[in-house]
Amino acid sequence: MQHPLTIVVFGATGDLFKKKLAKVFFDIYEKGILPQDTEIIGISRKLLTDNEWRDWIKEVLKREKYSEQEEKFFSKFFYLPGDIKDKKTFNDLSIKLGERDERLKRCSNKLFYLAVFPALYQELFEMIAGSGLAIPCAPGFDQQEGWIKILVEKPFGENADEAEKLDLLLGTLFMENQIFRVDHYLAKETIQNLLVFRFANPLFEALWCSKHIRSISVKMFEENSVKERGSFYDKVGALKDVGQNHLLSLLSLIAMEMPKEFSAESIRSEREKVLELIKVKDEATRAQYDGYKNEVGVSENSETETYFKANLKVDNNRWNDVNFVIEHGKGFSKTEAFIEITYFENTPDELFLGTPNKLIFEIQPKEKIEIEFSAKKPGFGFEIEKQYMQFHYKEDGVSPFFYPYEKLFVDALSGDQTLFVSTGEMKEAWRIVSGIEKNMKKNDLKIYQKGIDRGNLEK
Repeated sequence: MQHPLTIVVFGATGDLFKKKLAKVFFDIYEKGILPQDTEIIGISRKLLTDNEWRDWIKEVLKREKYSEQEEKFFSKFFYLPGDIKDKKTFNDLSIKLGERDERLKRCSNKLFYLAVFPALYQELFEMIAGSGLAIPCAPGFDQQEGWIKILVEKPFGENADEAEKLDLLLGTLFMENQIFRVDHYLAKETIQNLLVFRFANPLFEALWCSKHIRSISVKMFEENSVKERGSFYDKVGALKDVGQNHLLSLLSLIAMEMPKEFSAESIRSEREKVLELIKVKDEATRAQYDGYKNEVGVSENSETETYFKANLKVDNNRWNDVNFVIEHGKGFSKTEAFIEITYFENTPDELFLGTPNKLIFEIQPKEKIEIEFSAKKPGFGFEIEKQYMQFHYKEDGVSPFFYPYEKLFVDALSGDQTLFVSTGEMKEAWRIVSGIEKNMKKNDLKIYQKGIDRGNLEK
């Protein structure tokens, strides 16, 4: 981890860098994770100097003052203005990387982060190949000394055919162990705990099957509208923006079998096996919030969904007859994301007739695990009421050391691909999404009011 490192960010003045990456770089630097000899090269179309980009980053971070150590880190940031559709940009970058290796007298590790719109991926991959940037080191250096890795944001492509084409192109440039497909939801603490909670606790693993579970829902709602993402979002929609990656990734973690070992290869293999078994049911709903067509960049005749709900089945003995639901929407009353496992209620002829037990993994706004169970209500009678057992990461004093993007960067540097999506997983997710999309289009696009509570959507 102390080998010299060069991080290249394509889209260095974009939304992702502004909201996530700038803070992440400083956080992992302050925690001593980045090698001391790290440089970060930002590439974007804006005509900025190194100092102007550094000043822009300071504004983004919004800190009152910077320590001497932080000011020193700012000197590691360098800016290269250029269009990623222009060969000159990549030739300039190649020269810049070569000059750094020459100064170091050794080959640095190089990490490329694609913080750009997915529509630009194909051109970007081709430009990387044409300029020789997929080769680890400058001529004259030991090609085995440094590594190259590439981090690619979701969604990977806009449909199954395009995703496969992009993946084949990427596979000609890099080996699979060099490719890190980012889904930051997999790095959230609650999600990472799914495997431990289930497999390390026989109490729950014994009940993790169709004999006891009626349904499993993976849901994510956002208060925000599409905002400045209108031109991008209108080509993608809710299903491809969130369903194809976040929701199906979470579902695969819930439904997978126990891995043979706790390794990236074994865990990703089990996730992929589950996705292969998923079948799409006929029930699929799509809707659009009122006013979406007035958003900047959105077509006035847009049929793009900002909400969807789909029913799935995992076709194996463990999950036979269990209904899996994935649901997502924008423009709701609040932002929340959770996984809800509903167990069967007692049958009417049994002595105690309570409500179904529920196991809930809340991802947003809080990170917690909650069990809903029945208990006797205090008093002279014998009434049954709901009660809850909860574990809160932060409120119970278990504050996560790494936030999602920090965790992903650290894992990428160390080569751990557990929390990144494999080629097989990506292909299966697109197969599922294609089936859902066909079923959605059988139904009319419904309209819902912005700010609606999720519980009122179907009323």
